[in-house]
Amino acid sequence: MKKAVILGANGNIGKYVSLELAKTDYQLVQFSRKPQKINHTDILFAGNILDSNSVHQACEGADLIFLLVGIQYSSKAWAK
Repeated sequence: MKKAVILGANGNIGKYVSLELAKTDYQLVQFSRKPQKINHTDILFAGNILDSNSVHQACEGADLIFLLVGIQYSSKAWAK
């Protein structure tokens, strides 16, 4: 089975992406600080997007990765 990871799964867009992907043959991994199941077959992965180790673990073996996290997109954030 193919694997899709949704980073920021509990956000508004992430929920809709999850519902659509559930209609496919992808196993969904919901990545969030406090993940919640959107579909009954979801795999939950609690982590912080700023922790590269947890992101790497959640995305290991993924065929698709959706970056839907609502982080601040400013030049200061990217400089860090």
